[in-house]
Amino acid sequence: AQESRITEIHEQDASLQLLVLVVGTGVFGFGVVPGFSVLMDSTDRKRGTIGILRVMGVSQLGVFYLVVFRAMVIGILAAALCTVTFYTISTFLAWTPAAESLWVTWKPTVNISIAIDDIGVMCAGALLCSCCGALWPGWKASSLDPFEAIVQGRFH
Repeated sequence: AQESRITEIHEQDASLQLLVLVVGTGVFGFGVVPGFSVLMDSTDRKRGTIGILRVMGVSQLGVFYLVVFRAMVIGILAAALCTVTFYTISTFLAWTPAAESLWVTWKPTVNISIAIDDIGVMCAGALLCSCCGALWPGWKASSLDPFEAIVQGRFH
């Protein structure tokens, strides 16, 4: 009986590990795709500006870093927004109404402890997602021919 219970626990553990992997992959994908699409669109719209920067002497690596820096700013803002939202929701869930009024009798009280390590992991994940989403747009922007980019930027 004990061996069958241990085998069942190991099977559940393997299923949970697979679930965490699938959910984590989905979250990472949904973190990269919006940043990628925003930066690709921005790179296409700012083609003329990128061409002018290149003509003025900014290197290809400098243009690449500019796109990645913009992605990092987006990632930092996303992490800040998530942190504020997380703290707000956890504070609301831990709030207990002072009086027994009808409109708050439905509310359960849930205490959520937020470790600083969790906030660090979330911030690192947001930066990783935004930077991974910036690699292709950064490469595309840095490989533009300066003069063609200026001409295409005027008529785009």
